[in-house]
Amino acid sequence: MRNLDLSGVDPLRRTEISARVETVRSFLSIVCPTETDRLRHAARLGRRRAQFLKLVRAWKALCTAKALAGATPRGKTRPTDWRRLPETTERIMSEALERLGPDVKPNAAVEAVAAAMAEQGLHTPSRVTVWRRLMALRQVRGHVSGAGDVIVVECRAQLPVLSDGEISMPSLLVAARTSDGLIVAATLLRDARQDVRRIGGAIRARRHADVVSIDRTYADGFGDPRESLLHLTPGVARRILARAIGKAFGRLRLRYNLSRTDPEKLLTTKDDRPLSPRDAKTVIEEAIGVHNAGRSGSAGFRLS
Repeated sequence: MRNLDLSGVDPLRRTEISARVETVRSFLSIVCPTETDRLRHAARLGRRRAQFLKLVRAWKALCTAKALAGATPRGKTRPTDWRRLPETTERIMSEALERLGPDVKPNAAVEAVAAAMAEQGLHTPSRVTVWRRLMALRQVRGHVSGAGDVIVVECRAQLPVLSDGEISMPSLLVAARTSDGLIVAATLLRDARQDVRRIGGAIRARRHADVVSIDRTYADGFGDPRESLLHLTPGVARRILARAIGKAFGRLRLRYNLSRTDPEKLLTTKDDRPLSPRDAKTVIEEAIGVHNAGRSGSAGFRLS
């Protein structure tokens, strides 16, 4: 359904919610629906009559996909990395990390937070908790010193995408400004040499960089060899990207560890469905738009 606004709908529910809207619209197109029509349309969605009529009422009231039952997860929420800590602990940890800034190394951040907690006689949060708060700070503030103007490296979007009968997580080649984490350009990786050439062209067209740091895996295809390129190992390049943008574009989680994982594990409820490549592209573009809008950039973004 090309004209359906799915903003606010959980990405893994897009397929199911699209089907619900299509079925509700089909039902409402009947001038004088009978009980048979109600039962037939409810059965199409695998719902009872009362459940289906509830969907119809929700759609008639607001005409938005996100208003329908199931548009966002309920009950068992999607896993998050955010543990609730006492307010005083959160405040002291936040103050310590703010003093250090987003460019601090994780080990130094853990030591500083531990020292701040010891001064107040408080229990020190785990290393993982401190790391996650640091990543959140980087996502908000960006900035990486000594890494050139733009970092170009691969990461993966944590979305299950169904293509040619297989479910996978899409790989992205991302160019991010190291000063604030703004995404200059990004593309879905298909043909590495062509993809990195497009990224290089986008960086030059937007005049965002004098010095580009790049995962050396992709350096040969970048373009003009006379340009100032810092060739980095993949691990170093990914760490710089993580320090610049954090662990997500908006609510879309990223993976910097590219070892193979089972993307089907992202489907955690019976209503979750893998995305089509087209829907995945839309979700990624919207997420990067949200990310950039928080960095004084444009909310509109298109993959190269």
